[in-house]
Formats: sequence, structure tokens, C-alpha cells
Amino acid sequence: MNDLKDAFAEAYFFAIAAAAGVSIERTTRRTDNKGIDLTIFQKENNISVGSSVHIQLKGVSDNSSSMIKEYEDHIEYNLVKPLQPTMIHYLIVVKLPSDLNTKNWIKLTEEELTLKRCAYYFRLLPDIKSGFIKIPRSQLLTQDNLLALFPDPRKIAEYI
Repeated sequence: MNDLKDAFAEAYFFAIAAAAGVSIERTTRRTDNKGIDLTIFQKENNISVGSSVHIQLKGVSDNSSSMIKEYEDHIEYNLVKPLQPTMIHYLIVVKLPSDLNTKNWIKLTEEELTLKRCAYYFRLLPDIKSGFIKIPRSQLLTQDNLLALFPDPRKIAEYI
């Protein structure tokens, strides 16, 4: 089941990134062990403009109380192992339906494709520790705000 959750989380993120016009590169097992599942690249006119962001992608069922807790204004995700990010690095938590029937996670017609639930983003900083981390619900990941994860080139020194 965890492999299906990971695959669905990846498909969910890829759909958002495609809608935002962002390029994605899958990482190797070696970088996955460092908490980097994907690297995204900002593009203008189909040309990479040099900005990149590392992504740790996690798919979690909304009924998994050992991994996720929900509150009115935020969620808490259980970051199992501490990370030491060296560049711009985000955790993307894709909340999946609690229904174990994965066919209910998607709706597909000739008119639309709907992927159920949502994703939140959280900036991983070098001092991040393992345990539950608080992610405001305002950090809902959409195709409109994905580009905001990239650093402003004029302020790049602040991000490193």
C-alpha cells in the first residue's frame, strides 16, 4: 500500500507541476537517502532559468494518526528522520483519502480528471528535527503558488 501512496503522491505533484509549467527531475536512490525525491526547475519560454528546488514528497492517508494530525488552522506531519538540507528544500505532504480502495482516489471522465485530497508544502531548514512539524493550512499547494517556492533571484543569498 505504501508504494501505491507514493505513486499517487507523485502523480498528484506531477499534475500540479505540469499545470504550473515547472520541469521535474527524479532523483537517484543516493539523493533519495538525503531526503530528495525530486528536483523542480523554473522555466520561462521552455528554457530553464537556473532556479531549482529540492522536494521531499510524502503521501499519507488522512486516517494515519501516527503520521498526520489535523487541526482547524494547520496539520502536523511526523517527520520521521531529521534532514540536513543544504539548498532550497521543501517537504510536500500529499494527503490521501482514508478509503483503501484506490479506485476511489481518482475520478476520470471525458471532461475531467480529479485527484482526491490535497497537498501542503513546508520549507525544510538546516536545523529541522524529527517529530511532528506544524504546517499551516494556508500552505496548500496549488499550481498557482508552486512558483512561489522558487527563490527570488534578487534575494538568492537569503535562501542559502
